[in-house]
Amino acid sequence: ARAAGLEPSLQALRKAGDFAERSDNYPAALRFGERALEQARAGDDQIALARVLNDYALTLNSAGRYDEAEPLYREAMAIVEKTLGKEHPSYAASLNNLAGFHKATGRYDRAEPLFRDAMAITGATLGKEHPSYAGSLNNLALLLDPTGRSDEAEPLFREAMAITGATLGKEHPTY
Repeated sequence: ARAAGLEPSLQALRKAGDFAERSDNYPAALRFGERALEQARAGDDQIALARVLNDYALTLNSAGRYDEAEPLYREAMAIVEKTLGKEHPSYAASLNNLAGFHKATGRYDRAEPLFRDAMAITGATLGKEHPSYAGSLNNLALLLDPTGRSDEAEPLFREAMAITGATLGKEHPTY
């Protein structure tokens, strides 16, 4: 927060917001997010704007302000689609974020196809041995398991665990 106050760069604001959110200080995280979004909208870097939109939407989502989060997720996804295309890992990340939003709001039927699309793009672009692909598998499994589809979730959990263990190591916190 002090760094963002001394030099309110986009990077400093994003880091301050991330730290505040991880500390469960949502009022501060939202303030930093609003400032970062204002700064990003004033700039010319569309990818930076998409990142800030996603960051701020995630914070709004964590704070339970779902109605405000969804349009930001969609705006970020549209920017990434226009600038990088639908076959880019960043587009998969945008799909994943929107899917997580739908999961958090209990709209599992909307979340599942987005998680599956994100998983397919991640597998095709980064490879099926990449930690991000393992994350995609895990996200889908985390949706399927509580919806009574444990038989579909378990192999996804196991595959994600195997990839994570092989790529990051069994001592890594993600494993």
